[in-house]
Amino acid sequence: MKKCLTIFLLLLTSNLLFGQVCDTIDGQIMNCANSKGFKQGYWKERRKILYMSSDSDFGPETGHKDYYRYLVLSEGNYSDSKKTGTWTYYIDFNNEQGEVEKQITYLDNGNCIEEHFNYRYRIEYNADTSIVSGQVYLKHDTVQIKTLEQNIVFMTSTGVEILSFAKNEFQYELFKLVNGIYNREIFLIKQNAR
Repeated sequence: MKKCLTIFLLLLTSNLLFGQVCDTIDGQIMNCANSKGFKQGYWKERRKILYMSSDSDFGPETGHKDYYRYLVLSEGNYSDSKKTGTWTYYIDFNNEQGEVEKQITYLDNGNCIEEHFNYRYRIEYNADTSIVSGQVYLKHDTVQIKTLEQNIVFMTSTGVEILSFAKNEFQYELFKLVNGIYNREIFLIKQNAR
């Protein structure tokens, strides 16, 4: 009993001295925030999911009870509420924990490198996405992505332009590219290049 009380007092004192509040998940201390409310250290961003409810009129467990579990959406490190290092994002497949969807590496200079495993691309961009470069690995070609002046350009691996568009349309055009919307244009460009 004294040992438990001592440990409790030590934890309480350390939290008061350092002003840090943390969660304990699966026996690990994580998801900490300092006295200013800034996220610090290793985090698992999760969503609470109701997986079962029960109603009972018998025995000591009468009444309604809900049972929850947590789905990990992403995990990585924070420093003063800014993501640092490599963050891993998981697929939420019908409220079940899925495989790794993508990883984003947050660099010290403010740039990010995003590697998406399902859509098969690797893109580097700066904080305001004014500079974007990378590759999308399609079935029959690798599409290069580059920033040219005020536009972003998709090009074939041989340097032939497929499409040029305004920077604010990047996410939409990337979505169309990885979902095959431009496959016919790419095929025709490659045929004409022969």
